[in-house]
Amino acid sequence: MAVVWAIARALAVSLFTAGAAFADTAASQAGGESAFSWRFGADRTWNGWTPNQQIQNVRFEDGCVSFETVGGDPTMTSPVFEWPTATNGQRVEVEIDCEGAGEGELFFTNTTEGIYGGFDGKWHVPVAVPAAGRQWVPIWPFWETLGRVVRLRFDPPSGLRCRLYGIRIVADASLPGKPEWAFGESGTSWQPMYATRVEPSSSGLRVQALRPMALVATSVEPFAAERRSVLRMETDCPGEHSVCFYWATREQPGLWGEVLDLPAMGEGPILVDLRRYPEWKGTITNLAIGFGTHGREALTMRSLAIGENGPKQPFLRLRYFGYATGIARPGAPVELKALLEHAAGAAMPAGEAVIEADENASCPEPRVPVTRMAPGDRIELRWKIVPRSAGVTRVRLSVNGQVFKRVLTVDPEVGKVDRGEYDVPEATPVKTDYEIGIYYYPGWSPDRMGTWKRQAETPERDSLLGWYEEGRAEVADWHIKWAVENGISFFVYDWYWRDGSAISNSM
Repeated sequence: MAVVWAIARALAVSLFTAGAAFADTAASQAGGESAFSWRFGADRTWNGWTPNQQIQNVRFEDGCVSFETVGGDPTMTSPVFEWPTATNGQRVEVEIDCEGAGEGELFFTNTTEGIYGGFDGKWHVPVAVPAAGRQWVPIWPFWETLGRVVRLRFDPPSGLRCRLYGIRIVADASLPGKPEWAFGESGTSWQPMYATRVEPSSSGLRVQALRPMALVATSVEPFAAERRSVLRMETDCPGEHSVCFYWATREQPGLWGEVLDLPAMGEGPILVDLRRYPEWKGTITNLAIGFGTHGREALTMRSLAIGENGPKQPFLRLRYFGYATGIARPGAPVELKALLEHAAGAAMPAGEAVIEADENASCPEPRVPVTRMAPGDRIELRWKIVPRSAGVTRVRLSVNGQVFKRVLTVDPEVGKVDRGEYDVPEATPVKTDYEIGIYYYPGWSPDRMGTWKRQAETPERDSLLGWYEEGRAEVADWHIKWAVENGISFFVYDWYWRDGSAISNSM
């Protein structure tokens, strides 16, 4: 999801066609322009919208409609209207007052055909409604790829008494400039997107999370991702180790994003070339920052800029860098694998790639040759390192003037166990307040090992155990160890039919 303020002031009365009988024009309190605005109350009742049976005890009051939401899916659907130019610079605002905080949804569509009247699960966004009295709640649909919008559906939070005053589609009246901000007490184009409160201050833009994974967003003057990609961001968030950086484009729906580690105190700003991510492409229209594990955190943004890159300079994208297989022991050579892709710029001449390891590992042959790479080419490089002791080892890969770093785990030495000729270190489970499970696909049985060959061209997808035989006790023990050490507490096993019988490879 992302937002582009690309709607001109001329987008106004001329748009009112099919839904015009129900829509009023109004100016947004956030400073944008509204071409469609529906008000509710005693003089207008539902104003063309249709609630379902889970919206009950309805009362039409002066300037609003009050109701209770029951069940798991209360909905209200707009009349058909014609919004012919959908862009990422538009948002929907809901003026509402609920007795408590809750989660809702907004659906949107460019058609009325289909089993659900045109609505589709992929065209919707969550809505966080704070319990803070009457307010305008902004909703960012990032619907530009739809082309047009003809109907909305708002699902208010369930189990609450609410007062609904109005719903409107808003477009910003002006575009911000280049993606460069030095935050302070002055106004800003960055606005709450999901469960946030924005407070400009002398120390920067302070963003308070009201729920986990809160979001703040802005539009930008659209720019080509291939030319502008060097992100520099000064920000901190006490208690958090990372933030999520998001973007939206004209060519694809929704938000794309990546986790960025927050530097330790004194280490300087976040600095990254966004071309390392395959989804950084097309025309960027909006940016967003997500943060907050518990929903009580405070993020301070001091500056953010995305600068131009050197378009003629070869740029490599690292698709994988780590062990060729997932088990490393002290004193035993283990193979490292790097999968590199030429992502942008001119062809890269032949050269070499160099591995450096910290004091906990040695690399007998750190230099390997690299062939010439044209745009789009991929190469796989391999080295052997010898870990010295259990714990971690830090490795650094240098190629094409670019540096890639990894922290790798070294498993402890253990003796043979009684159940077979293999050794698996004792697991060290992590503590978590949540019970998290994963689906387990038991499709790698000894009689189907040829299945692995289907992904031979995508080695970055190989298992850490290599091409293993599912069902072996050693394999199960490694899976259990890695699961509990990463907060996974149970598996849900797949089952299927084979030779007319229902079977499962449960272990």
